[in-house]
Parts: sequence; C-alpha cells; structure tokens
Amino acid sequence: MKASSLYSLIFCFFSFSQILLALGSDQISAYQQRLGDPDPMVRLSAMKEIGKLSERSPEEVGNDAVPFLTKGLSDPDLKVRYNAVSNIAAISVQTSPKLLPLKPGMIDLRSYAPLKDALEKVLFDPDQETRQNALAAYENLFDFTPELQARLVAQFGAEKRGWNQELIAEALASSQSPSKPTVDFLINLLDDHRYSHRIAITWARIKGFPPPAAAPKLAELLEKTSDSSERQTFASVIGKYGEQARPYLGLIEKLRDKETDATTRSSLEVAAEAIKKE
Repeated sequence: MKASSLYSLIFCFFSFSQILLALGSDQISAYQQRLGDPDPMVRLSAMKEIGKLSERSPEEVGNDAVPFLTKGLSDPDLKVRYNAVSNIAAISVQTSPKLLPLKPGMIDLRSYAPLKDALEKVLFDPDQETRQNALAAYENLFDFTPELQARLVAQFGAEKRGWNQELIAEALASSQSPSKPTVDFLINLLDDHRYSHRIAITWARIKGFPPPAAAPKLAELLEKTSDSSERQTFASVIGKYGEQARPYLGLIEKLRDKETDATTRSSLEVAAEAIKKE
C-alpha cells in the first residue's frame, strides 16, 4: 500500500457537521455494556456501529462517542483496536484541531483527556496498519513531546524499510517543538530522496517555520532538483524563513529567472518576496 501523505491511511471517510452531545443515557449504557462484553465480536460490532452512526447521523453521536473510541484503543482484539483508531483518524482529518480552529458542532476529540495517552500507546501497536492510523490521528491532534520523538526515532529504525518509515518522518517533521536530536535526524533524512520531499511538504503546512538548521540543506535540494513539484515545495519552505533565508535569496532569484514552468516560477517569486519583506 502506497500513498502521498498520512491522510491516505484513512479507510473510513466521514462527513461531520452539526455534531451535538446527543447520545441518550440508554444508548450510552448499551454501548458501555457491549464494549465490555467478553466476546470480541460483540465489541467489534458495537465499535462498527458507533462509526456508522457517526457517518449516517452525526447529530446523534457528538463528543459522547469519544470515550467509546478511546476504550477501543486498548482492546485486546486487533480488529476492535483497528476499527477504533480508524474512526479516530477519520475524525481527526476532518477536524485537524492542531492546525485549524475547530468548527462549531464538530466532534472535539481532545475533549476527552484519556484519549491522548491511549492513542500514544497505539503508536507502537504490534499491527502495522493500526500504527499507521494512530500516527495520522496523533499528528492531527497533539504535538510530539521530546520523549515521544525519541521513541519514534527508535521505531523508525525498527520498522521495515518503506512506508511506515516515511510516515514516521512526516510525523516528526510536524512537531511544533522538535528536539535537537529530532532536528538532526530529519536533516540527515533530507539526504535521502525517499524522505526529503515528504518532510518538506510537512514543513510547508505546519504553523511557523521549519528548524533553522535545515535551511542550508533545503537550499541545496532546491538547487539540485529538476522536478517542478519538488522545487515548488522547497521554495515554499525556504520562503517561510523570511529574513532568515536572505543568504539564499540570490539562488532563488537566479532559479526564478531561468525557470520555464509558470507555477514553479511563481513559487520562487513568492519565496523571494517573503525573504525580502521587512
């Protein structure tokens, strides 16, 4: 399975609007009983029902669903855990509260404090696809602490070469307060073409600018690449540094003047103007 970003991990696509705290006490009691049943098939059925209800009648679910989804993350049955984290990941993509203001009426996953610790544990679940969905959800909801960053770096080395490593690189790049070891790790990954563009895309969409220590390597990648999409991304990221990227202004203007692709040329121009802005 291959995709361009963490968002492609989601296997349940929901449309959430005007979600209220509306589960009745009888419904809540029934779900509590079913999710505590010793039969994993009963628990899985309840978890799937919560997901379908969220999709079909979101106004009947609201934040009342979050404790149930959280409980599912620690279920001993893989299918229940996977279904729970898939639902959480889908909601997190729709809401992205870490990046965007939460829209009125949307499920607020962060309203239930135990979710954070439960989701953190699933980041290291034995099942690969469960880990993938957990990374997507956690990245959209919470920042990675230095301790968690260190654990993900270690997990990167333990993963088989491929998609999971790319997803961990993206997740670490999304951190709003990366530790120095994390920054060094990401800068080293920029030398590998499998990761450089993914990391740059993540840095382009986060709030603020990327680690200053990454600027020289990004400028080098900008100059070397002949791929229009990559050049646009690297230019966009360098432009985020503003005045701090002034040493690379000449390079950007030179590349802009030589560029034949209109979109890429525009990206280079935007970056140059951002650097020159007082």
